[in-house]
This record gives sequence, structure tokens and C-alpha cells, in this order.
Amino acid sequence: MITYTDSRSEAMRLGRALREIRLNRKWSLKDFEIASGSKIKDVVLGSYERGARSISVSKLSIIAQTYEIPISALFRESPIAAFPILDAQIIIDLRKLRETLQNHSSEIVKVLGKFTDNIINLRKDWNGEVLSVRASDLMLISIMQRDKNQNIIEECRKLNLLITTRD
Repeated sequence: MITYTDSRSEAMRLGRALREIRLNRKWSLKDFEIASGSKIKDVVLGSYERGARSISVSKLSIIAQTYEIPISALFRESPIAAFPILDAQIIIDLRKLRETLQNHSSEIVKVLGKFTDNIINLRKDWNGEVLSVRASDLMLISIMQRDKNQNIIEECRKLNLLITTRD
């Protein structure tokens, strides 16, 4: 069976990846044009990023060479896209985490315990009963565990380690 993808949504996904790479480098569209030796104009890159223009393999190759990345990196799922709660406030119940560490041998719980201890020491906040963390903190744990971010969140929720807030 042949499966066709929606070329518009694929163009949008590729455009988001291109924009994410450029912004992570803190480059403007003009900065990219200069770095590419004007092989790709700023307005053209902008239209690729918006998904408003089709991109050829040769242009994609120029972009990858300019960013000094393999072309395949443009087609991998973004860590940001893989993390559905990026904008959520994540609060870890440290009391519950300590209790769970005594009674539970999950590798994720052990890593989370070490991770929170290090954050507490860095912040010099030893009296806290809760700890707010960024979504990127949990992404780092996911990378260390070679796991999907959602699995870490789900395990933390299952063990009642997260305090949910309404913003």
C-alpha cells in the first residue's frame, strides 16, 4: 500500500525545523543569506520557513551546508515537537519524591531524585517542599534516559510526583 503525505503539512514541518535551527543560532534571515554566500536570499529562506514555497534538494543541501548539519537532521522530529507540555508549569513534590525514592526502584525516579538534588544545591533552596522545573529540564532527563518525554511525565503522574496548577 502506498501512503501519501500531505505536502503542505510536510512543507510546514520542514519550515518550522529550518526556522528553529536559524533561531537557535540567533541568526536573522539576512545573517543566513550572508553565511550562505548569497546562494539563498533571505526572502527565499523566509518563504521556505513559512512553508509557502517548495524547496529543491539542491537548495536543501545548501541550507544544510550553511548550517553545517546533515540534511537528515532537518527531517528528524524536533525535541520541542516531541514535548507536548512545553508551556506547562511543572512542579515536583519533593516530599513525595523522597518517599518514593525509599520505596520505588524505577530508574526514572532515581535519575529525577539526583537531578532535583542538583537543582536544589545550585539554587541553594534546601528548605523547599516543591520544585518548579522547566520542560527543558525534563527533556534533559529524557535524553539521559533515552526515553520519550511523555513517558517520564506519565510515570511522574502515576507516582503522584507532580503538583498540577491552573494558570
